[in-house]
Amino acid sequence: MAAADLVRDNAALDAAIAPDATLTLKRAALRDPNCRQALTLLRAGLAKPMAPPLPENDALAPGKIYRDLPLLRRLGSLLAVEEYVLAADGRISAAINTLEDALRLTDAVRGENVSAALYAHLIDEEATVSLARHMGQWALPDCDRILGLVQTRLTATPELDKRLLERWRRSRLAGVDALEAMPVGAQSAAALNPNHEASLQAVAESWLALGPDPALRHAAFDSLRQRINASFDRAEAIDPYAPAEPDDNKAPSAGPASAFVEAYTRATLNDPTRLPRSLARMQVALRLLAVQAAIRRYRWEFGRLPLHLEDLRLGDLSTDPYSGSPYRYTVAADGASYTLASIGPQGNAREAQGEIVVLPEKDIWR
Repeated sequence: MAAADLVRDNAALDAAIAPDATLTLKRAALRDPNCRQALTLLRAGLAKPMAPPLPENDALAPGKIYRDLPLLRRLGSLLAVEEYVLAADGRISAAINTLEDALRLTDAVRGENVSAALYAHLIDEEATVSLARHMGQWALPDCDRILGLVQTRLTATPELDKRLLERWRRSRLAGVDALEAMPVGAQSAAALNPNHEASLQAVAESWLALGPDPALRHAAFDSLRQRINASFDRAEAIDPYAPAEPDDNKAPSAGPASAFVEAYTRATLNDPTRLPRSLARMQVALRLLAVQAAIRRYRWEFGRLPLHLEDLRLGDLSTDPYSGSPYRYTVAADGASYTLASIGPQGNAREAQGEIVVLPEKDIWR
């Protein structure tokens, strides 16, 4: 976290990661003393065994926002800036080294924590997209290296998120148990929302409104547990590449119990399906990076673009998991350029000339 603290409020990094940031601004960030020191500390840390950055969710404050995760993501953004500048200077091999550093950072961030896993997926995607935007500069050895890196990466964490889902479920249920065990009263309600957040205030007020009636409180908390379990059952059963469907999980019809369940759910229960869907987006971005490398490699070998993705002989790697068919690939009439696209999570291809098109969502939460 010492490296992350150095870029907490760094104006040079803010300017470098803005949507309209120029190469000059990105270079300025890499010259900034704090950014340079952050990269040095980060790489020293990545060379050592690293513990997960955060414990499991605080059962008594499930709406708490982790302060460390956005800072760690800023380190990922700094690495993406470095990738860009290295590529601009024609140093693609060094840019791939930085991509590997970013992937090691995501492994360190991910740990056993759900929120950390979601942020890790975003760091993965940001680094992947940054390198893909300079594919025109990839030499043949670069293409071979990227293909190997992606193939190794895709087999590294296929079961990770199932374990995280179960940990997330247990954490949510532990939070419910702790809340149910708290003595009813204004003092306990105030303890639920020490920072006076509006969403948690609604939880505290609806919790107080249940009153001391054991039957009503039991019904409310039982309904809440059913809601949580149903959400996680759905997340474990979904096909993460299928279009998202609305959650038809409903709270009891009316009354204090229903108000409490709705308030608690809105404040604390981020849709668990975001975890497998986030992993799916990250893996598609990596797969597309590999396909891009294979296309460039083919072009070096034959002096032209492949007419079809089948010509690359990538097997399942050229199949879009969102459709079960090959990625959308079209060579321009002049044979000099192409489009490559996944249909994406909603089945609508966002084609971009020679670019990865499945990008991370701006907001990983609801």
